[in-house]
Amino acid sequence: MAHNRPIALYRRANSHSSKRPSGVPGTDKVHHVLAFAILTVPCAALHPKRLFRVVFAAAFYWGVIEVIQPYIGRQGETADVLADLLGVGIGAVFGLLLHIIFKWHIAPRSAGTRRSILCPHR
Repeated sequence: MAHNRPIALYRRANSHSSKRPSGVPGTDKVHHVLAFAILTVPCAALHPKRLFRVVFAAAFYWGVIEVIQPYIGRQGETADVLADLLGVGIGAVFGLLLHIIFKWHIAPRSAGTRRSILCPHR
């Protein structure tokens, strides 16, 4: 029964026991926001032209998670979906800001030129 082992490990890791201390402080919704922001930031920073695909993939991912949860002893919640979307949005904005900072300030310095945000063709 090796094919049931991942499901059993997942159930054990995610069982809500009051005896188990939480390793990361914060609420469940904060964890959702952080997780999806962390997933989205690198994609937005490194591949901003593919951001729509990344956001779509993240939305599909949280949708699958919420649909599967009732089958493994957890509840899918609308608040989780909203927290996931907020995380994707925060991650996308933060990643795009990192991309812009790198593109306009760091990369030109390494090339020996410096662009201005107001006058990029200088």
